[in-house]
Amino acid sequence: MDHRRTARRCGLSEKRLKAGFQKEFGKPVYRYLQLARLTEAKRMLAETDRNVTEISLEVGYTSTSHFARVFLREFGVLPSAIKSETRNSSKTRRHLIQTAW
Repeated sequence: MDHRRTARRCGLSEKRLKAGFQKEFGKPVYRYLQLARLTEAKRMLAETDRNVTEISLEVGYTSTSHFARVFLREFGVLPSAIKSETRNSSKTRRHLIQTAW
């Protein structure tokens, strides 16, 4: 994220943007955006058929391995584990539905 460009768009100096954002949201701009991106990625992993690489690129990471490290640090699991868990629970649900009839 380019703080200078964002600050200009808001009509603020970079220093005022950072200080005001920290005061208002309790975390630096970069950290806030990183959490938003990772949270969206986690949702997408659980709710879509896209793979980890596609999702990492879509939320703004150019390196899937960097995305995986940051995701692991934040959530304590690899993105592929979320994808795998979702796939397995979908299969279980489908199996339960099919056997119930």
